[in-house]
Amino acid sequence: MKHFVSISAFCATALVAYASETCIWRGTNSKEAKEAANWVHNAVPQDGDIVVFDNTSSAAYSWNITIVPGSWTQTADYSGNVTVPVCDSMHFKVNGDITVNGGNLVFECDRTAVGDGSEEVKFGQGYTIEAVNLTVGIGASMNSDGKGFASSNGPGGGSGQYAGGGYGGGGALRNLTTGKGMTYGTAAAPTALGSGGSYSNAGGGGTGGGALKLVVPGMTRIDGRLSVNGGNSAHSTGTGGSGGSIWIVEGTLAGSGTISANCGLSSVAGRHSGGGRIDISS
Repeated sequence: MKHFVSISAFCATALVAYASETCIWRGTNSKEAKEAANWVHNAVPQDGDIVVFDNTSSAAYSWNITIVPGSWTQTADYSGNVTVPVCDSMHFKVNGDITVNGGNLVFECDRTAVGDGSEEVKFGQGYTIEAVNLTVGIGASMNSDGKGFASSNGPGGGSGQYAGGGYGGGGALRNLTTGKGMTYGTAAAPTALGSGGSYSNAGGGGTGGGALKLVVPGMTRIDGRLSVNGGNSAHSTGTGGSGGSIWIVEGTLAGSGTISANCGLSSVAGRHSGGGRIDISS
């Protein structure tokens, strides 16, 4: 929370802002950011504040407020999951740096959005993430794994037993006539969500991977995991979901970690969904 002081000089009044607050998560009351009691200083973060997750609490957390932090840090001794839910803008912006050295920063996706598809064939929409620099440390992740279309759903959703979902690649037993399990979208600037796998026409297949677009003009350093993998099958004869989309728009890429858009695990050998799409334009 920012504090202001009124200063008068020569019969004029001005407002001067003090430095941004450092807001540390303690998660004692609930999993919601919008509750002041969940923060060490009993105040919900405001625009420009420094947001920190450390060993004060590793409680899971939902970022259900619409502000633009000054910086975002998950320290190496934070081990929880921070989830960014669906919102109107689908834009996660930080004025400074995003540093994820511990735990997981997870982005939900909007499966109902048209995206780059059409009203008849929706491609869904993932998050655009904007920061000056981005770091994902060893053992940590930024991901949208399994946040795409549900089992058997999506433009390339699998249909029938052992049938895989498609996206960047085709799924097992794909159908050329109906388009089920087939590829869709574009290799350049991909934004579509991955499609669900299948089991007996509906249910039991893994969900598709989500979509992340990174707008980071400085350094993107991945020593941990940046991923939009499909979800694993929940049934003994089902297929996992297809991978989703990662688009790194600009900046410098470094690190020794993993960037992946893999399909989810299937329960039957040789029956898989397609991988997703990754475009590193930087």
